[in-house]
Amino acid sequence: MRVPAPVGRTLILPMICLTVLVLPVAAQDPQIAPNAPADCALALSATQQDQIDVALAPLFAEARRTWPAVRDRYRQGLPGERSLFVTTRIFDPDGRNETVFIAVDSVASNRITGRIWNRLMSVRSFRPRQQISFADSLLLDWTITQPDGSEEGNAVGKFLDRCQQQGRPGEGRP
Repeated sequence: MRVPAPVGRTLILPMICLTVLVLPVAAQDPQIAPNAPADCALALSATQQDQIDVALAPLFAEARRTWPAVRDRYRQGLPGERSLFVTTRIFDPDGRNETVFIAVDSVASNRITGRIWNRLMSVRSFRPRQQISFADSLLLDWTITQPDGSEEGNAVGKFLDRCQQQGRPGEGRP
């Protein structure tokens, strides 16, 4: 006949295992130098967004073309005080959408997982620092932050910055 173990002992191992399996690994905050370029959000109409998307299409294509090498560098480990961000678009159930920066926490297979790393202006069903996962085919751009405040990549952001400096968001050639 088997004698049951005290309740306290039988729950310890399953509770430890459950804790290890259920608790998410806390991701470190990305490294961003204090003198890094500030991001500027644009509120655009659907027509303006469509026009900008046409102008940015070559930059989106270039970001996707160069992504596999960036992904591989990230998987091997970026040097200290550097972080990887990607840009994608998120959608609310009611049709609102917004382009967001994602602080990358992991890249597995063809999926990027990270946290929304900017203030949200349009979408309501997401929140800053919310973790999301998406296919890397939805990537619009990528950025590696440098300790000196400079950025590698971010072709879309740099293009939009130039356009804003000229007073014409989305106009011009990438």
